[in-house]
Amino acid sequence: MTTTTRTRPTTARGLRRGLGRLAAVAAALVVATTASLVPAHAETGAMSVPTTGRVTGIVGKYCSSGAAHGGVDIAAATGTPVRAADSGVVSIAGTRADSASYGIFVRLHHGTRYRTIYAHLSKLAVVPGQTVAEGQVIGYVGNTGNSYGSHLHFEVRLDNVRQSGINASFPCGRTVTAGTPIAWSFPSLAR
Repeated sequence: MTTTTRTRPTTARGLRRGLGRLAAVAAALVVATTASLVPAHAETGAMSVPTTGRVTGIVGKYCSSGAAHGGVDIAAATGTPVRAADSGVVSIAGTRADSASYGIFVRLHHGTRYRTIYAHLSKLAVVPGQTVAEGQVIGYVGNTGNSYGSHLHFEVRLDNVRQSGINASFPCGRTVTAGTPIAWSFPSLAR
């Protein structure tokens, strides 16, 4: 028994219709794939805690002395991984004369008016221009620059102004865990 396959002549109209269906399927696949890559809390514009350790300073003051301080300090052993609080692009990775007190540091731009700074690192895991994902290791806790013990100095800046609203997620003396969402609204960060 012979089977005959019937073929239809190809027309421009038939090709356009087939391409339209193919484009719709491709668009649906892109949306489904992209949705699974976005962190679950991104719709609120949240960031996450960058390392695990004990909070020794918050934006505005050191926990022990009350002396003025410009960021959140998280004490941890040298070499503890430091993770990106949110996805972004590395604008600085290393040292700079105008930021010598930071020692080795990373600054990330988050595609909005937000920047994060991770200072006193012992070692880098990124280079300038590199795109990083939230939670990706960008460096390791250290004791470089103007530092009195192994810790991460972390800042969130909006239009280059330090944001003290993050302090609620960093209670003095408490241990914080890397990857925990920071309980503060980052409205222009929302995607």
